[in-house]
Amino acid sequence: MAGLRPMKSRKTQARREARESVFAKKEARESVFAKKQSRQARADALAEKELREMSARERYHRTVRRMLEAGDHVDRALEQWSREMPGIDIRGADVLNRANRLVLESRAAIEANFKYHDLDSGEYEVLASLRRAGAPYAMRPTELFTSLMISSGGLTARLDRLEKAGLIRRRPSREDGRSLLVELTAAGRKKIEAAFRAEMDLENEMVSGLNEDERAELVRLLRKLTQSMRN
Repeated sequence: MAGLRPMKSRKTQARREARESVFAKKEARESVFAKKQSRQARADALAEKELREMSARERYHRTVRRMLEAGDHVDRALEQWSREMPGIDIRGADVLNRANRLVLESRAAIEANFKYHDLDSGEYEVLASLRRAGAPYAMRPTELFTSLMISSGGLTARLDRLEKAGLIRRRPSREDGRSLLVELTAAGRKKIEAAFRAEMDLENEMVSGLNEDERAELVRLLRKLTQSMRN
């Protein structure tokens, strides 16, 4: 029996070494994953810092460059489709794909403006609807979610966040105490007016490549297209 003890000891040692090897490999994998996460977090933080430090004009010029590239992309895509499937009429795509690309490419700068003012696009839309309604800057929830084309649940979530931030209040209607009104606070009015001014400066620069006649003609054609699509 005494001669078996070294064998048992060697097996125990082997099992212990195997467990330690498994743990070491797991720790190594976790370390690699943590390093990747850390690098990504640093990259995200750097990109966010660069965006904050960019002036409105710099954001505009970057957006314009991307919009010009988007136009080239649409041209290339349509040229490829014309070559590959010449029998297909692509006139609709020539208009709608270009409009879609403009929206996609301009959105980043617009969203950055919302973020600068501590708003997201949904919150901005609520505040903008209340402000442009005129004094006393109040609307019924049904009016809001109908005009914004969202569900009542989606509106409630936005209102909860805005009320918590002190930008709106919900109060009983003076005409009908059973119904509520959503009303801008003084802070909410100040916030939306600042965000709206900045957004208009940005969007006006985005279309500055068109003269007044071209801009008016484009607006007329887009209005006509929108009406024809609704019909």
